[in-house]
Amino acid sequence: MKILTLASVILAAITLGACSMRPDVTVYQPEGPKLELATFFAGKTTAHGLVKDWRGKVIRRFNATIEGTFDQAGKGTLAEVFYWSDGEVQTRTWQVWPTGQDAHGNRTFAGTAGDVVGQATGKASGNALNWRYTLAINMGTPSAPKPLNLHLDDWMYLLPDNKLLNITDMRKFGIKVGEIVIFIQPAKK
Repeated sequence: MKILTLASVILAAITLGACSMRPDVTVYQPEGPKLELATFFAGKTTAHGLVKDWRGKVIRRFNATIEGTFDQAGKGTLAEVFYWSDGEVQTRTWQVWPTGQDAHGNRTFAGTAGDVVGQATGKASGNALNWRYTLAINMGTPSAPKPLNLHLDDWMYLLPDNKLLNITDMRKFGIKVGEIVIFIQPAKK
């Protein structure tokens, strides 16, 4: 009986692990157009997105503006303002910078923001960029905060006509608890 229980636990762990596997960004190396973080986000971009719960139900919608400034070395600031459909306005300011290349030749990045726990790490190849970080989300009220740290696996894909699709898995204890889908494009001038 103990062997059967142990086998069931191992099988469940393997199944859960397989469900959370994502490809390495290297597989997108031949894909174009090439996503250059500092080029795409320089200036003003607009975003339209939604948040889904673990069942796939849309629970929040938003529009956002992102103002990006970068120096010659690719170090920059992304000032985001989110306008949620329920009237909430939220801001986040990222500091991002290139950190070199990994063993596969992928461009690597790091970033910080006020509600990011520690540092975000990113890899870019071809038309894709993958950010991984822990985001502290307030599940309470401003006067009675209830912090919840979620692990985000954030994938950006540059599409033709200079448009970006961003899909983010949100996980807690390795279990998917939600998803964010965002469409980003340069602001109309």
